[in-house]
Amino acid sequence: RTFFYGTYEGFRYPKETPIQNTVPTEAMRNGNFGPELAGTGESIHDLNGNPYPNNVIPQSQLSPLSQKFLSLYPLPNFGDTSTVSVNNYRANRDSSYHNEQYDTRIDQYSTSKQSAFARWTWKNIDYQSPNNLAVPSSSSIDQYRMLAAAHTYAITPTLLNEARFGFTLNNNGSTNSFDGKAFLNSLGFDGLLGGTPFFNGLSYLSITNFQDLDAGRLEAIGKSQTFQWADNLTWTKGRHTIKTGMDIRRIRATSPLGFISGDNYGGFSFNGIATGQPFGDFLLGIPYYTELDDVQQDNDGRSIHYNAYAQDSYRVNENLTLEFGLRFEFHPGYTDASGNIG
Repeated sequence: RTFFYGTYEGFRYPKETPIQNTVPTEAMRNGNFGPELAGTGESIHDLNGNPYPNNVIPQSQLSPLSQKFLSLYPLPNFGDTSTVSVNNYRANRDSSYHNEQYDTRIDQYSTSKQSAFARWTWKNIDYQSPNNLAVPSSSSIDQYRMLAAAHTYAITPTLLNEARFGFTLNNNGSTNSFDGKAFLNSLGFDGLLGGTPFFNGLSYLSITNFQDLDAGRLEAIGKSQTFQWADNLTWTKGRHTIKTGMDIRRIRATSPLGFISGDNYGGFSFNGIATGQPFGDFLLGIPYYTELDDVQQDNDGRSIHYNAYAQDSYRVNENLTLEFGLRFEFHPGYTDASGNIG
């Protein structure tokens, strides 16, 4: 005899999330701080402290790297766009949520002594995570694959064995369509730490009074995997019911490794120390603080857990049953080929 069933569930939730950023004006992007500083008594000066005529930085002094980074900064679209105001760029970004899942199970009764079953679950959760500025939304995932199977065999009227196998796999994290590696190479940063990073990402930029470029790591997928093998044997002998079994689990857990915003792509902060205007420092390519690290491999922990037991249930009489048992467990810590965790 065979029995089976299946289920499906789907969920769609289209939605958008507003973002509000403070960005420089078009004139400032071109080095013209005149409209912004008019009537303030402030000025923008060169590295020697001499004010730029009309508060305009000559085009020849603008850093080509800064100009490339500006492609990630949208123009203001809210309020008076000729001068900087708080949250002068506003937009709705896709943050839709999708969920799909199906489950199946089959039970097979081969004979009066043997039976088996298997259950499979597949589930995907996908949603969009908006980023600031002109960086595309990230695609976030949470995926599950689960299997459970068992075989039961009555070897004799007093001897029963059950064997089980299963696994649970989970991938979660995010990806992004923006090619951070190509962008990094176009900046000429390739080679600072021995080559292009192995993951997709963006440099971190902090310009005082403006929205940070803070997308950071654009590709970050973690994995969790557990495989299980188990067997249980039950033997009934007189007044004794003896059970013994084992359980072995192979475990793996990976996770993105990072230490600072930007990691291998670097971080750069501008506060106006060079020109008196934070955005002026950015246009000249003169940060007051930089940081960089060298992530060569993500966390990849692996381990195998061992468990075994034996027990005896002895029925002395109708009113008294004695239970004896011994259990062994060995759960070694994670090992990581790169030495990140242990």
